[in-house]
Amino acid sequence: MATSGKKHVMLSYQWDKKSTVLEIYDNLSAQGYAVWMDVKGGMRENLQVSMADGVENSCAVVCFLTQAYQDSKNCRKEFTYAEELGKTIIPVYMESKWKPSSWLGVNLAGALYIKGSSLSIESLTAAIIERLRVSSSDQNTGNKTNNDSTISTATVLKNPITTNEISTQSQIKQEPKNKYQQSGITVAGGNGKGHELNQLSQPRGMFIDNDKSIFIADYENHRIVKWKLNSNIGEIIAGGNGKGKQNNQLNQPVDLIFDKETNSFIISDNGNGRVIRYFDQNPTKQQTLIPLIYCSGLAIDKSGSVYVSDWQNHQVRRRKQGDTKGELVAGENGQGNRLNQLNEPRNIFIDEDYSLYISDEKNHRVMKWKKDAKEGIIVAGGNGQGNSLKQLSHPQGVVVDHLGQIYVADERNHRVVRWCEGDEEGEVVVGGNGFGTQSNQLNSPRGLSFDNEENLYVVDQNNHRIQKYEKI
Repeated sequence: MATSGKKHVMLSYQWDKKSTVLEIYDNLSAQGYAVWMDVKGGMRENLQVSMADGVENSCAVVCFLTQAYQDSKNCRKEFTYAEELGKTIIPVYMESKWKPSSWLGVNLAGALYIKGSSLSIESLTAAIIERLRVSSSDQNTGNKTNNDSTISTATVLKNPITTNEISTQSQIKQEPKNKYQQSGITVAGGNGKGHELNQLSQPRGMFIDNDKSIFIADYENHRIVKWKLNSNIGEIIAGGNGKGKQNNQLNQPVDLIFDKETNSFIISDNGNGRVIRYFDQNPTKQQTLIPLIYCSGLAIDKSGSVYVSDWQNHQVRRRKQGDTKGELVAGENGQGNRLNQLNEPRNIFIDEDYSLYISDEKNHRVMKWKKDAKEGIIVAGGNGQGNSLKQLSHPQGVVVDHLGQIYVADERNHRVVRWCEGDEEGEVVVGGNGFGTQSNQLNSPRGLSFDNEENLYVVDQNNHRIQKYEKI
């Protein structure tokens, strides 16, 4: 129950979501917010008077919306009264495939909402707090450290969005999405499967430098090759001396990243069960960074910490500079499909906020784990294996652009799809025309990357080539 005389945050819900709302109540209260909830002392003898007091003394009303909420006469009264008084309303959709209709649909048309059904309790709390901060415009939001002044904001949230947890019914876009030519340009390989310098064999991961040179994990040739801009052949920079584990050998490399601080490559030498550091200028100085690991994806953050995807143990670990053991950052609960589990994670991506994106292959989804989170949220797929725009089939490469849009190599659907966090379905960016060798087709795409002009590169695995899709 809110402290008497203080503007509070009111939680409006139907009893089908009582247990979830109780957890939100506890989390908000722990953060210092004055919170009103009927079962926490807000409800007195007269139901109507109690509801009115809850709305009238609120600075914001968080509505946990379901079909049962829409059908409830009392919930409708709360919502309508809050609107009449000009209260800030924060809609939270609590059912994944449900959308409001009737009176509720009319009131929420075009309004910003939080997609609570896809978030953990921790993430949902954070999203609500962010909306409270934004809507307050530096006025009182029920925080116990603030004054008791009321908020003068629009009724249902339609002010600028500032958090990735929020979606819109009308697919509001702050900036236009990048568009790409549908016919790819082959910039490496494309001369059939083979071991010659103008060929690749089942390429997997890649890295693109500022000169647009492409460094490729040439899986079945057990080598890393560099293809310079507009080159017709590659140059071997690591391995290429047959399958093995000597200093000049690799065994089925699957991914690589570049460490600017040490001017070295970090390579997932998967067949040898290790992650190594390789110095281009001094090949004999090769170091084993992580032994006894079957690493299927690598990433490096702005502080130099290296993230490794361990598909066999269904987890992702982080290794900080000077750390020999590393720490578990995602998937500590064994193989599975819960939000705190992974099932053969593959490629990974780390953003500027240290949020980790994971291609959770056998769960046919992409997960986002925020820094220090105990579980992830689904940001792409998660609706079973399939080829609809709501589904993925064995996702592999994943990258996030400067707009926060998530690109996924949808391997078995032979396409690259783009998802915005909170969306119920993605869109095809390139490919999606069946598997084949034509310039508008892909065959089991794996790695993804952008160059410094935002052109999109795709490792077209079974066509043994790298395709470049120019930004329009």
